[in-house]
Amino acid sequence: MLFPKIIFIFLFFTIFTQTNCENIYNQTQIEWENYYSTIISNLIYSSFRYPTTLNSPSFIINKKSQPCEQYTFSNNNPSINKLNLNIENIKNSSFNFNEKLKCYTDNNNLEDCKIILPISRCIDNDSPNLSDIQIILLFIDKGLNVKNSIKSYFSSKQTYFYYVSSFLSNYQSIDQYNRSNSYWNEMIEQIKLIINNFINLSQPPIPKNIQSLLSPIDPLILSDPLKSKIIDQTSYSINTVLNSLNSLLNILQFLPDYSPYSTVAAVSSSSSTYNLSINSTLTNILKDLKQLNDYQLSCIDIFFGSTNQFEIQIPNLFEAGQTLLEYYLEFTTSSTLIGLLVNELLLLNNLSIESKNIIIGEYQNLNFNNLKSIESNLFLISNLIKSSSNLITSGSGSSTLILSTSLNYFYCDFNIINSIYKSFNQIISPSSSTTSSFYYSLSKKITFEDICYCRDLVKKIESTTLDLTILNQLSGTGQLVGIGNGGGGGGTDILMYDFGNKNNVRFITSSLFSNVVKSSDSLLFQQDGYVLNLVYPKSTNKPIIYPPPIIIPPVVGTVSPNSCPYPTCRHYDHSECVTDVTVNFYYGFDGVCDICRDIPENTIASFLLSNGKIGISPFCPYLCGLPKQYKLGTWDNYNLQPCIDTPIGYYSPLMNNTIYECTIPTSPSAFTINSNRLGFGSNGITDSCLVTPKYQLIFTNSDYNSPRNILPTDFLNRATTIEMWLKIDTANLPNIDSIVGITGIYQSWELSFIYTASNKTITPSITNPSTQQIIFKDSTVPSMVIPASFFHFAVIVETNNIISFYINGERVGRTIFTTTAFNAQSNYQYIGGSQFNRISFMIDEFKTYNRALSPKELGYKNTNDMIINSCDPQIGETLCKGNCVSSCLDSDGLALNLTDCTCHCKDTSKEFVVNGGLNYCLSKCPTNSFRNLNDPSQCDCIDGEFKLLKTKQLLISSVYQYNKSDNYYSNNIDKKVGLLSVRIFNERGEQIKPISCSSSSNDGTGNTCNNLFDDNANSYWCTSGQTGFGYVILNLPSTTKISRISITPLPNPTTMKDISISISTESSNFIEFEIVIPKSTLPLQANQIDIDYETVSPKSVVPFACIACPTMPTFKESPSSLSYIYPPTSLLPRNEINSCGCFGRFSFDKSSFSCMPPLPAPTFTLPSGSYKTDTIVNLVYDIQVTTGYTLRYTIDSSDPIETSIAFPTSQGLTFTNIDTIELKVRSFKSGRLSSDVASSIYKFQGLINCTLTPSPYSASNGDTLIFDVKVTILIDCKTTPSINSISSSWIYYSTDLSDPPSNKYNPKYGVDLIAEPTIGMNNITFKVLSKLDQYFSFTGDFIYKVQPTIPPPIISPPNQINFTNSVPLKILIPSIEDTTSTSITTITFYKNYSIFYDIVDQGITNPPLLNSSSGIEYFQDDYLVIQCTTPEFGCLLHLRAIGCINQACSRITQKYFKLTFDFDQLLPTIKSKYQKDSNSYLITIQSNSLLVGLKTLYQYTLIKSSSDLSVCQSSLDIQVSNSLEYLNPFNISSIEKGYYCICSKNFKNFFNKLLNSKQICKVLVYTYQMDPPIFLQYGEYISNSLDFGIYPNNKNFQHIGSFKVEVGNGDATEDSQPLNGTSLILKLSPSLSYQKFSISAIDCPKDFICSEPSNSEIILRDRCSDPYVSKPSGTYYKNVTIYGNCDNGCLPVIEFINSSNQNDPATIPSPQSQLFPSSLFLSSPNSEETITIFLMMCVNSFKANSNILDFIYTVEKYLRPNKPIINPGQGGYLDKSKNQFITMSCTTLYPGESCSIFFSIKYSNSKSNIPLLIDAIKQPTGSTYDYQYVGKFSPNYVGVYYIVAIATVEKSNQPYDYLYSTEATISITVYGDRPLIEMVPLVTSFHPSTLISLVSSSTTDINDLIFIYISNYNDTYYKSIPPLYNFKNYDFSINNSLKISVNTTIYAYIQGKYYNIIDDYSIQSFSLYNIKPNQTEKPSPNDNDIGNGNSKINPLIFLLLLLIPLIIGTLVYRFILYEYYLKHKYFKILKKSIKTGLKTE
Repeated sequence: MLFPKIIFIFLFFTIFTQTNCENIYNQTQIEWENYYSTIISNLIYSSFRYPTTLNSPSFIINKKSQPCEQYTFSNNNPSINKLNLNIENIKNSSFNFNEKLKCYTDNNNLEDCKIILPISRCIDNDSPNLSDIQIILLFIDKGLNVKNSIKSYFSSKQTYFYYVSSFLSNYQSIDQYNRSNSYWNEMIEQIKLIINNFINLSQPPIPKNIQSLLSPIDPLILSDPLKSKIIDQTSYSINTVLNSLNSLLNILQFLPDYSPYSTVAAVSSSSSTYNLSINSTLTNILKDLKQLNDYQLSCIDIFFGSTNQFEIQIPNLFEAGQTLLEYYLEFTTSSTLIGLLVNELLLLNNLSIESKNIIIGEYQNLNFNNLKSIESNLFLISNLIKSSSNLITSGSGSSTLILSTSLNYFYCDFNIINSIYKSFNQIISPSSSTTSSFYYSLSKKITFEDICYCRDLVKKIESTTLDLTILNQLSGTGQLVGIGNGGGGGGTDILMYDFGNKNNVRFITSSLFSNVVKSSDSLLFQQDGYVLNLVYPKSTNKPIIYPPPIIIPPVVGTVSPNSCPYPTCRHYDHSECVTDVTVNFYYGFDGVCDICRDIPENTIASFLLSNGKIGISPFCPYLCGLPKQYKLGTWDNYNLQPCIDTPIGYYSPLMNNTIYECTIPTSPSAFTINSNRLGFGSNGITDSCLVTPKYQLIFTNSDYNSPRNILPTDFLNRATTIEMWLKIDTANLPNIDSIVGITGIYQSWELSFIYTASNKTITPSITNPSTQQIIFKDSTVPSMVIPASFFHFAVIVETNNIISFYINGERVGRTIFTTTAFNAQSNYQYIGGSQFNRISFMIDEFKTYNRALSPKELGYKNTNDMIINSCDPQIGETLCKGNCVSSCLDSDGLALNLTDCTCHCKDTSKEFVVNGGLNYCLSKCPTNSFRNLNDPSQCDCIDGEFKLLKTKQLLISSVYQYNKSDNYYSNNIDKKVGLLSVRIFNERGEQIKPISCSSSSNDGTGNTCNNLFDDNANSYWCTSGQTGFGYVILNLPSTTKISRISITPLPNPTTMKDISISISTESSNFIEFEIVIPKSTLPLQANQIDIDYETVSPKSVVPFACIACPTMPTFKESPSSLSYIYPPTSLLPRNEINSCGCFGRFSFDKSSFSCMPPLPAPTFTLPSGSYKTDTIVNLVYDIQVTTGYTLRYTIDSSDPIETSIAFPTSQGLTFTNIDTIELKVRSFKSGRLSSDVASSIYKFQGLINCTLTPSPYSASNGDTLIFDVKVTILIDCKTTPSINSISSSWIYYSTDLSDPPSNKYNPKYGVDLIAEPTIGMNNITFKVLSKLDQYFSFTGDFIYKVQPTIPPPIISPPNQINFTNSVPLKILIPSIEDTTSTSITTITFYKNYSIFYDIVDQGITNPPLLNSSSGIEYFQDDYLVIQCTTPEFGCLLHLRAIGCINQACSRITQKYFKLTFDFDQLLPTIKSKYQKDSNSYLITIQSNSLLVGLKTLYQYTLIKSSSDLSVCQSSLDIQVSNSLEYLNPFNISSIEKGYYCICSKNFKNFFNKLLNSKQICKVLVYTYQMDPPIFLQYGEYISNSLDFGIYPNNKNFQHIGSFKVEVGNGDATEDSQPLNGTSLILKLSPSLSYQKFSISAIDCPKDFICSEPSNSEIILRDRCSDPYVSKPSGTYYKNVTIYGNCDNGCLPVIEFINSSNQNDPATIPSPQSQLFPSSLFLSSPNSEETITIFLMMCVNSFKANSNILDFIYTVEKYLRPNKPIINPGQGGYLDKSKNQFITMSCTTLYPGESCSIFFSIKYSNSKSNIPLLIDAIKQPTGSTYDYQYVGKFSPNYVGVYYIVAIATVEKSNQPYDYLYSTEATISITVYGDRPLIEMVPLVTSFHPSTLISLVSSSTTDINDLIFIYISNYNDTYYKSIPPLYNFKNYDFSINNSLKISVNTTIYAYIQGKYYNIIDDYSIQSFSLYNIKPNQTEKPSPNDNDIGNGNSKINPLIFLLLLLIPLIIGTLVYRFILYEYYLKHKYFKILKKSIKTGLKTE
């Protein structure tokens, strides 16, 4: 017999074992996932790129000007990251680009768009706007969606596991557990979103086509099979990505839509099988991704490893190689993301199959291994690029590249790939060898370089025309060459450098001028630090040459300044005048006899005296004694001038006082190695100056013997760029204004700076190097201060003839460019300036380009490291000086010039032209014209001019000069051909009359050629009959320039059909015509046709003239008229005046034949702003033209047009209503540009005026308006225009100097100003603000003086009258003693309280008045000791005192004292203060007496053992002989610890008798200072009291605290009040809204020094009491009026939640909410009922807000009973285990009525009608409601119930509209105890085993869970309840039975959503015992099979054999019949359990 197989399934959450669940999904793993998602997002941003070029905008955004788009620049295949950075790269940091909103936001509000894209073009940019901003934003958005969805997924995943682990580890909330389904589905949806977003991103607008890039490569370079392999593998990669993504989407549809940890997670075996198939599919996807990665690496390997001649083919290979590298990064990123998704789905799917042994870290490790694989592949790729491109590294282990002679483009790709490899290496490499986990990488930085940078770099390299980048090798290649110096001497100052770059740059310079240095500043733009340093000698200023002085001897006999008449003089050591001057002396200029030696006539000599003066005499001229020096000055100060060096370029002969300019060689032929270089550089004593280059650096040809002549337009022309890095030496600048050169072409142009010496500023410009005349400069921009470090300087000539100057990428000037402004003849190029126009500067990366770079491209680092010097002969290239150039084979007449590697025409009269990729030699364009860039075969006038035909004869003819049918129409039977008229126009559009004409023939009837240009509209010209052809020759004036020819056909078939127009190139021979206008057909019966000629036929040029377009006349219409600073422009083709245009805001006006600006804009008499109503607005229009214009306006924000209303300038506009008007006005005039729109925004508002009662204080009413103690202020505000009803909430006030609104004014109460007595006279500033929308706010500050009652000071001691010796007094500030605010008595003192006192002499009975002027000021630190004038005789003293605060004074308080004398009681006072820093006590002793001759003596000692004062007294005896006299405070300290005893006495001699006072002593603890006590409370508390704890600091000493406390009285001291215990109770004073407590405490335990004080400030703030209303919440008929109130100065505020007459959103009330209206009227006019719900709160500026109360009012339209009230209310709950019930009640409206309640109740969790056992009257079937309420009831099941109830009245006599109420509807949640668990069968003993099942006794459909723990005899919890986390879920489904074979205890409990918290009482236990004797119990390895079936055979086996039939019968019953019975008995319960969805084991 076969028995059914019993499967015991038991589900448990192995993922949450007894260990902490954080071990499964801990914080480190969460951080790793977030980190990994960031890696993938960064990879996507850097590797996904747009497939074509995009034009990115560059914005200028700031707060001062309108945001605009500065320019656009090309991005080649840009990545998301690059586009994103470009969008974010704005010129002002106050805005941020918000990726989500696609706009710029302010830093202060990141969610509010301030600037929306796209942004309009800047007005100063004339180039076309090519921005692709919308495409860019869309592409960025795609990447952002992927990034955000990845982030959202991991957030959902972490949330899911958090909730699951939170419940299963803590068992706190079953509700959270049930939410796992929603979080699970959220994860699934987020994965779908990632996939869909990624599919959207990975679908490019242009499909990937690697074939088009590989096809052009020669098969000999890369074979066709290898190409095909790359193409196939790329196609496979594309398909794999898309197929994988689609497969993942399909898998997601079949993943379970419930969490494995939810209550519906029972998975059948078939589901498990399907889940396993999902795993198989996911594994296959991973295999496909592995294949994809292998293929991509193979593509790179084939291309870089198998391509022949790779290094020399790089230009042809770069595009394909670059694309393959981009594809590799993109596919790798795709694979990484898909791999992540696969691993995540594997994790989720495996959780669904079996949650057991799921370790999240294993899946994360798979992702980490993927990163390692990418890193390994990137390393291989970087090596492939390096080896194939011949990039040689500088040594083993170094990645620094040494560039070979042939620089190549892939150097950039190598660097980028190597950088990405290093980034991955940083992520995966452990920080130490001991690291075993990949989680160490969480701290690694994530950056990935963007490989698309290489495309831009190569594009820039290809456009480079010159590159001077200083490398460190440069200094080694320089040659020091000796040359002749013009005078035969040798010199060695010439340096020659072979730069060896792309353009084979060589140059010469001078050791005086240049050297290569290493500058750390240059590292900001390059790596090696080497730059070229250009200097110049110090003598830079051009000298002023004075002629030698004319020596005029003084007249004999004249008096010198020293009164010595000439020729007498005075020697240095004598005062008398000497007449006998020896020959060696002469009359000095200052009257002193100077010495001189005899000099022969005409001999030049000098003699320098020791005092530095040089003699003066015709025989002793002023001379400088050193070579190359001269003097400045005239005869009267000549000897006072110093000798100075001759400037560079000048010489001064020895012993000569003037200078001469060195001779400059000017012939280039002298430019040879052994002759002088052009220019000069040194100085000398003869004309043989050491001659060096004229400029600091000159470019030469390769032999260094001739300058490298170039055309100036090669570097400065349309579409060119010059850039460099500069650092100007600011310490060696000229001291005069100068134009200093940077670079230029000799005798053509110079790129210069205009230098201003006064402020050391520069302005970029282009100047003429010969004349220093400025050619190009923007005069509108200010000069800039010279930067202190390197700066980038560039000049860009754009295609629209605008030249712009840039510094550090910012434009600093722009102007119109034209090549006619400078000499265009070729000459040599230089760097630096000429003599006297030089500065010292460093320069590097000096480069020129043959295109206009965008500002974004300026200053690239090492831009030309990618140059490739190989050429492709198949496209006609040849190698010239290391560069690929055209071999000039396209056309005859061309030759390659090997000197400059360019094509030239052999015929010098021809011009070399490239057209359509082909080379031509064409006739040169006429003067002042240039080649058309679009069609070089054409010549054009320069911009601003237009073309006119120059000819004396014009031929108009039929196409064929013989009879042919093409010349006439078919219906022209006579074959006559003719024209109606021919009109010729000049440049102004004026008609030109020919001088004469001739024709081929005429018809003989007077229709001659003269009729073509007469004024007769009916005359014409026609040939004779049957000719079939014809022509006319028109002879024109000699100065004729033709702009347009207008030909009118005849209106009949006779008209000429096809015509040709020609001109004569030779006026004497009209036969030599060249066709300049193609054949044109004149249609029959057509109007005139205007023919604009074409100027040049191919390879031919005809005469034409370029005429300047007209400019604006000088007349200005108004002072504000625009100044015309630019010449006019002209548009191609420039054939007539109509092509003329105007730059800027000018238009061409044909009537005036000039460029005219717009009309001037009017201005307003009032600026924009707010004005009161009835204000008049008018215009000011300053224009000299008084007629013809009209001013028109709008007020609807639209711009005025010509039909808008005319502005009434005579009376203006008046606005009477409150409104905001945008007034716009514009000027119009026929034929002119309208003016700019003048716009102003006017806000016309009403007025508010407020008055206050009583009137405030003012200087005029003075003391009459000082109020006593309190004043109530009433505010009355009125509006103009008036408003009928305004809430008082429009008035605000403050009394604390803050600006309103801080308090809302309540007219019901007014505002009470109560004087604060502690501050004296209260000068209260009462600020008022009254504001309404659309009204001017009223503000006012008002002063109120309120006089308080000032209490008098307190004289202490207060009650004692009789004193001995003296009265020790303190006059105390009165205080407010508070015994209720704290648990100790606290004292609040008056602040700023001043005390004044006097002492009235004995016997004076009527003393003068005491006030602050007459009294003595008493200071609180004083201890006033009053003594008798003669202390030993006693006296009677009278003391008076007053107190004043801020001009308010108290009454006088006084006291009398009687003093007697007793020396024995004349005790001193000992005061001590511990000083922590020095560990010492400062001792002060007061004698307390004014007795003359009194001495105070003292002693002190250290006692180690006792602090007893009596011990101290007995240890010291103060006597004169053994004590010290106290004179000043002193310190005591010791290295020993103990107790200081200090004693003191007073002594005095009286009548030779020594008297002494009693001895006084003090004991000072000198042990350890206690640590300050600990406070735990600070800040503000909203409460009326606070238990403030003070705790001992036991950090260093364990002790019980002994605290002394001060509250509001400074720091605590030893004398402060002791605190009983450790708690200080603070209480808010009943009269205050808030109170501040300053608490200070010290700890003074016995035998310790008191601690330093601890301080805290506590604020107690009162709370407003709750609001109340006049009518309670409830139901009302038709309407109800409600009044809201608050007590104790608080104001009610209100916020509506929902209402039929309120549309405000739900808001929590705040102090800014509206005040509760004076009355709230509610009604229900339309619906049957209107429910109004509002929240109400009481507020006060000084108190905390009250609780928020809600009020609900139902207003019924009809009279009907009130709704019933159901408790608990909506959303409430009750607990059945606590005997809580549902109750209902109804109320009646009228006396004598009775009401009943009818209701229905539904159990929400029931899927069938489960009967509800409740105490209520069941209603008949079909009734609207199921029950009638009779009393409280409790539903019999836990769960959620919905109740609908009405109240009714029976047969009322009242006029009800309805006898029943509206429905009351609520939901209630019922909680309760768990149902019991039943064991089936219920057995307690068994043998040898038993099968039992556990079921719930509940009969509802609630999804209960049973958790069990099975314990046998050797288990820890065999006899005690185990912890909850040991329980496992038990599925009590149909076949789940437990086999028990040993003694077992089963613990079990039911878990459900609506059951109470689990405790020990919730857990049931079932004990089962095996009755087999002497059993040996062993633990079973199987939880479901409890016990061991292997038992030893005993002697009774025979008996058992006899019982086999009985046993078989029993087993049949047990396994078949009983299981059948059990199944059917509990079928319903078991059926329910299946729905839990939990898997069993």
